[in-house]
Amino acid sequence: MSSPFPHPAAPGPMFPTEGALVGVGAMPDPGHWGLNLGLAALCAFLVRSAWKDLRRPERVPEDAGPDPRARLFRDTIVSLWAAALLTVFGWLQAGGDLRSLGFVLLPGWGSWAAWAVAVLGSAFLVQQWRMVGRSESARDRYAIQVDQATGFDWVRPTTAREYRLFKAMALTAGITEEVVFRGFLIGALSLWIHPWLAAGLALVIFVGAHVYQGITGMVRILPVSVVLTVLFMVSGSVLPGILLHATVDLAAGAIMWALRDRRGLSPGAGVSADGLAILVQAQVRL
Repeated sequence: MSSPFPHPAAPGPMFPTEGALVGVGAMPDPGHWGLNLGLAALCAFLVRSAWKDLRRPERVPEDAGPDPRARLFRDTIVSLWAAALLTVFGWLQAGGDLRSLGFVLLPGWGSWAAWAVAVLGSAFLVQQWRMVGRSESARDRYAIQVDQATGFDWVRPTTAREYRLFKAMALTAGITEEVVFRGFLIGALSLWIHPWLAAGLALVIFVGAHVYQGITGMVRILPVSVVLTVLFMVSGSVLPGILLHATVDLAAGAIMWALRDRRGLSPGAGVSADGLAILVQAQVRL
């Protein structure tokens, strides 16, 4: 399968459109300080996020005061935009452009397939979102799954202010994480190794950064991460992934908001969730 990036052993773009190999923007200079700045910013973001998550208690303390998750949501928004702006700045300074970073619409089967998956997946999530809003039995069913799964407490909005910030965080994550982890990281790594190896390594780095969640947590984020990575690789664009990623995050927040008065329907914790709850839990951690 071809890729929008040049293979280091065979210079020249490798994305198929209408039977021809065409370029997808300018790639950055591998030795430029700008690219190193972007990589350093990404590493700093991953280390800081892991450090803060490791220090955070598993559940929100009872005496945390009003809107206890608001600070976390704001901090996440600022950190994600800072990482995205620094990586894009470094990419451009090193000679790359926005097209090679994935801000492009290309012809060809890969692009059509990626957009089909993104649109149909988003439509399914919106339908699930609406079903939970209309059906009390669906809310009870998902509430039990959420209660049985671990890792929800800090990302489960319980006040109107928290929910507003969650929606801003969801949009932020949908945009910035696709740019940073798909557009920038895969593009940067492909300067030294084959693009599909770069995609696999970027996926390992992203999932490995969640090692503090244990094997179960890393397994839960893997399927969605794989889908988003493949969408980028076959389309050469971050745009389908942004649509799907943001929709999943927004749907996750809307479902958790609809379940805010249904906590504690199921005793116990640490049980693996199934169905939509897995998708919700995976995406609110991305």
